[in-house]
Amino acid sequence: MNRRAYVDAARGVTKVIIGDDEWQIEFNVDNSMDAKKAVLDGDYQLNNVCPAVIDDNVIAIRKKLAELSAKLVTLYDSAERAEVFFLYDKGTRSKTDEIAYEIKHIQSYGLKEGE
Repeated sequence: MNRRAYVDAARGVTKVIIGDDEWQIEFNVDNSMDAKKAVLDGDYQLNNVCPAVIDDNVIAIRKKLAELSAKLVTLYDSAERAEVFFLYDKGTRSKTDEIAYEIKHIQSYGLKEGE
């Protein structure tokens, strides 16, 4: 079953959405790893599970992740290949590493104020 966590830094909670946007559980933690671990460990009450509400924070995170993913695809499509089989040049790897780090950071800790 799908488990996606969205950190709302302004409220200090992490919302874990379960299934295809069907159910949610909110945890008072500031990162997605702890929230997902709590779901896997069963550290929640069933009365805290409620129908999912896709709020502005979730929409903003999904939009930002889609933009960054599209940026990665564009970089790879236009990149020069290095002389070695299936490798890209150092500049491309550096740029894609930065974008991948930003994606992982947003997935783990949410958007910063003003993003």
